[in-house]
Amino acid sequence: MKRLLACLSLVLLLGACQQTMDADVTRFHTVPANYAGQSFTILPDKNQAGSLEFQHYAELVAAALQAQGLRPLPHEGPPADLVVQMHYASLGNHTDYIYDPGPYWGGWGWGGWGPGWGWGGYYDGSVSSYTLYAQMLDVEIFDGPAWRAGKREMAFEGRAVGQSEIRSLNVAMPYLVAALFRNFPGNSGQTIQVSVPIGGSDP
Repeated sequence: MKRLLACLSLVLLLGACQQTMDADVTRFHTVPANYAGQSFTILPDKNQAGSLEFQHYAELVAAALQAQGLRPLPHEGPPADLVVQMHYASLGNHTDYIYDPGPYWGGWGWGGWGPGWGWGGYYDGSVSSYTLYAQMLDVEIFDGPAWRAGKREMAFEGRAVGQSEIRSLNVAMPYLVAALFRNFPGNSGQTIQVSVPIGGSDP
């Protein structure tokens, strides 16, 4: 029993310390799977215009789209086949606690009121905690000609909501992008769980 409790505690502790971004990824799309040759431009909304943070995140999304065979175009350049918008946010955090029972101390003894044996003791345990932070990335891709005609015909919509021990959205963003664009465009209308190693080769 002692060994079982110790093993269980070790598994929980390893799970708490795992360095991954675990994300729920949901995608909807009407576009074909082959994007090779299509051009795109990333446009800020009115609240993002001039934001250096937005520009940094847009570069990450643009690199992910280029990896799918699309061609980036500056928004002041020639008309693009697709118009991309993106939104992002920190969603708060929660703290989990783990109880480690530790070693068990005990020994045999006998009663003072008559014959008999017994075993007594205690666990020398401790409590540890870890905090997970949640962040979100949403990417929308619109038909370019329709956009310039004043219409909003969406071709793709994807959202990644990730949890990790990364506090900063800026640091978490590359892993959110990697999760959202894994096996892009994915099955429309399906939510999948994606785990991205932190500090590894992906992203």
